[in-house]
Amino acid sequence: MSYAKRRKILGIIETDNTFERADHRGREAWLGKCLHCNAHLWVGLDGEPISRATIEHILPKTAGGTEALTNLGLACARCNQGKGSRHDARYHRDARARQRPRLAFRSRHCFCRSPLAHGPGMSGPLFPRWTNTVSRLSAAALLAVPAIGIGGLMAYVRSPYVTGQQRPVEQPIEFDHRHHAGDEQIDCRYCHWTVEESPSAGIPSTTVCMSCHAQVWNKSPYLTEVRKAFFSDQPIPWVRVHNLPDFVYFNHSIHVAKGVGCATCHGRVDQMAAVEQAAPLTMAWCLDCHRNPEPHLRPAEFITSMTWTPPEDKAKAAELGRQLAEAYDVHSRESCSTCHR
Repeated sequence: MSYAKRRKILGIIETDNTFERADHRGREAWLGKCLHCNAHLWVGLDGEPISRATIEHILPKTAGGTEALTNLGLACARCNQGKGSRHDARYHRDARARQRPRLAFRSRHCFCRSPLAHGPGMSGPLFPRWTNTVSRLSAAALLAVPAIGIGGLMAYVRSPYVTGQQRPVEQPIEFDHRHHAGDEQIDCRYCHWTVEESPSAGIPSTTVCMSCHAQVWNKSPYLTEVRKAFFSDQPIPWVRVHNLPDFVYFNHSIHVAKGVGCATCHGRVDQMAAVEQAAPLTMAWCLDCHRNPEPHLRPAEFITSMTWTPPEDKAKAAELGRQLAEAYDVHSRESCSTCHR
């Protein structure tokens, strides 16, 4: 093949983004596709065709086509002969041509694949190539934004900001559980004395406070409000920390009687200067225990213990859970009426 034709083929390849360098039988060459039937075309780096690649006029010379690179492409010899000097539209109506898979006739600068995108004599794209990227990003955003929004909302409603966890609640009196439940080892039931008999754990009256502080720290300024409430026979306005919705029924006594310890729901209160909500108290959290209560049970003598832990051996811990469930007659409870009455 003449030098001029080889230069023309290399020029066509430079304007055709479907061609790329590849290895052909141990040597580097250009690999592309036929303009019409999508067959592989091999061209040497010097422009010499390897697989019968021929120069194809997109718009035939008989219809005013020129030798400009925008009107030239590479096609296999079969398609070149089949198309001949016919226009694109006539070639597509040919029954013999329709039997072969092909790409649409197009300008070398157009990347559409529809045969109806360009009529005879038309060249050049309707939109710039970068609009393809914009359309893909727009489609991805339409799918991603709702998914991210829903995922973000689900994460938000489960976050401590909504559940109220990890927020120490300021009380009218600086009552430090670390000292009373931790240092002094005062049992939870001494102050919350109705926990084994009533749905409510109970709030200690000023009489309970003064039973100790009438002798201990009886002149401390920290206990001024306690003394005022005691002598005026008024309750101390404690601020509730664990506040379930009104449509949820919770009974402390049944949980304590079945082997559910204080720390299971309230956390290590003996380590809290100001009591805070440790568990999320969501429906999913409650159901996790109601479906499989055995891992959360403990012996009755350790109900109020803040330091009790199940055996480290998983088999022993599982066996202990089964024994306690049988001893306390514990069963999974998942019916709606259990909590919503």
